[in-house]
Amino acid sequence: MLNSDLRVKVAKRVAQELNDGDVVNLGVGIPTLIPDYLGDKKFICIQRMVY
Repeated sequence: MLNSDLRVKVAKRVAQELNDGDVVNLGVGIPTLIPDYLGDKKFICIQRMVY
């Protein structure tokens, strides 16, 4: 399992790659951290699967 610092680093990097208007289907784990690092200027539609 990835340590907490590495998980945050990965989530921040992925958030940088997302563009305004992207539609994202988030899984569990690191993907659920990504919205914390999107900033206020991006509009992203997030679909989260619930099992």
